[in-house]
Order: sequence, then structure tokens, then C-alpha cells
Amino acid sequence: MMNFLELVQRNGNEVQTDSRLIAKAFDKRHDNVIYAIENLDCSPEFAALNFKESYEISELANGRPVKYYHVTEKGAMLLIMGFSGSKAMNVKEAFIEAFATMREQLSLYRELCELHALRDAKFTEASECGRGLAHWAREKSRLNMMIKQREQKIQPRLFE
Repeated sequence: MMNFLELVQRNGNEVQTDSRLIAKAFDKRHDNVIYAIENLDCSPEFAALNFKESYEISELANGRPVKYYHVTEKGAMLLIMGFSGSKAMNVKEAFIEAFATMREQLSLYRELCELHALRDAKFTEASECGRGLAHWAREKSRLNMMIKQREQKIQPRLFE
């Protein structure tokens, strides 16, 4: 059984795979996977959103750029639905599980980031309150002394 988490990657807040990983998982030649992507009978809008053409410099290709595709979950599902063979069903299930697991991990990561931000905001708020209390402690005695001085000045001097 393959490690299904190797089939997907995190790209920012999105989960994706790429044509090279798909080729490896299905034991297909990469050029055949690219051909399958480029000949899907889907709308141009769907293709543009779900299949991003990319290149990488390959030493195996004498430094020439080699094309591959970043593929979203929707794109991968559409593409691999057409694959068949004895191994295909297991790999399809593995891709489905991998995307679901990675989506869950991203959701937990977003929650973690939100909790960190909330904690930091509360810490800042508490620090501001602490600075305010420290400032008050310094000012309180000075203000009390000024008040006492003013009160003494306005008291009638009846018993002098």
C-alpha cells in the first residue's frame, strides 16, 4: 500500500498534486499524463482553474525546461477518473484519502493560526492593561498629593 500523503502537497491554503506525482502513482509515463491533461474534454475555464502549466529545469534533459502541471483536487479527480487498470482503483482511493487528510490538516493549521493570533491579541491587551495599571500606580500618589495640597489651601483657617 502506498503512502497516500506523498500524493498531495500544500500550496498556501490549497491542496494540490502535480502531473509527476500522478504519473508515479499510476505507473504511467509522465508524457502520457501530460497528454491526458491536455486532451481532457473539459471547459477552458475548468482547465485554467485546475491545471497550472509549470516548468522545471532538469539535469536529465540537459538543462532544458521540462513541462509539468500543478493539479487541484478537482482537476485530479477529473483526470484520474479516466484511468483504468488493476492498480487504478487503489490509487484513486489513495488520492481521495490524501486530499481529504490534507484538507483536514490545513483546516487544523488555520485554526491553530487563528488561536495564535487571538492569544497574541489578548497578550497585547493584557500588556496594555498592565502598563496602564503601572502608570496609574505612579500617577496616583502624585495626584493624591496635589489634591491634598489644594484641599489645604481652600480650607478656612478658623483656628489660627
